[in-house]
Amino acid sequence: MAQVKKAAVRVAILDAAFRLFSERGYTATTITMIAQEAGVSTANVYVYFTSKFRIAYTLYDSWFRSRVEALRVAVETIAEPRPRLFALLHGLWCDIPAAENSFANCFMEAISTLGPEDTYEPTLLRWAEVQVGGMLRGCLPGVDPLNAVRLARVTLMAFDGFAIGRKLAPGANCDHPTIEAMVTLMLGRD
Repeated sequence: MAQVKKAAVRVAILDAAFRLFSERGYTATTITMIAQEAGVSTANVYVYFTSKFRIAYTLYDSWFRSRVEALRVAVETIAEPRPRLFALLHGLWCDIPAAENSFANCFMEAISTLGPEDTYEPTLLRWAEVQVGGMLRGCLPGVDPLNAVRLARVTLMAFDGFAIGRKLAPGANCDHPTIEAMVTLMLGRD
């Protein structure tokens, strides 16, 4: 008889995984640890998720989308292009990588350790490119949608680097002079 999936068990697994990933990181967290923290068997975790990566992706997808959406709302309240662009880059390069004990780095760990049994569909990346591209268009007068997505791609690559950097060199995180330099590069001098 097939096992019936229960929403509460799935939530318990995700909550446990989020706590462990946030505290220990992706590579130091095992499925067994997640199962113990959630109060279920290891086999039961696999009923809900095919792999540790699938758990991490499920968590990161909603986590990242909510932060980008909150950033979009905040950025849209700023009228002037220069402070608007600064707020956008600060959010992407400083605030989101630092959030929840640098949870973004956990996903960078997960991606870097993908095995042949796991696949990564770039759905979240494409969504982020469109969202960030739209925010960039609001900051950069005259940028067409295609070039905005291209700029978003580069901006998100920098995000990845800053997220990883929070783990590798905690004291060398993104700073205001770096953001100002990028704002000046994109908008020119006042």
